[in-house]
Amino acid sequence: MTNNWNDGLLINRGSEGTKIQDDLYSNNRRGITIEASDYTLATTTTIANNIVGLQLLGDSLNTTFNWCTFRNNSQGIAISGIVSLVHAEHNYWGSDSGPIHATTNPAGKGDPISEKVTFEPWLDKNLNEHVRGEKGGEQESWGWIQIILTIILVILLIMLWVVVASPRIGS
Repeated sequence: MTNNWNDGLLINRGSEGTKIQDDLYSNNRRGITIEASDYTLATTTTIANNIVGLQLLGDSLNTTFNWCTFRNNSQGIAISGIVSLVHAEHNYWGSDSGPIHATTNPAGKGDPISEKVTFEPWLDKNLNEHVRGEKGGEQESWGWIQIILTIILVILLIMLWVVVASPRIGS
């Protein structure tokens, strides 16, 4: 979900067991907001170019984001309220130095994260670039499919020209 004034995805109170996979949340106020919901699991999802990438509000337990990309968010993960530890290991944070964490990784150059977030080990490259074709904030629209379709079109045009022009060449 992209280009929303508020949340790309809002997981409301009582939405236990939400699973997010292979999604893109970008250019929103908050990429994903979890309000007092337990057992949220996200994998291979890109959360980029938001004011807040992931916002946890209220009492949310067992939140896990693994193999995801957080980048170019003003705040990668923000926590407000009583939240259990957020498991965010094996993510790319926009830099090979990991996220900025005030106490355990102040030298990180990636998206900043709040306390109560476990983030080690992190990925030193954007895993979702290979999974989703996501590069530099823009999603690859056609890639190799466009190249193949262009080649097929050129071959068909040449064949058509040969068929139409061949009777004229002999006369």
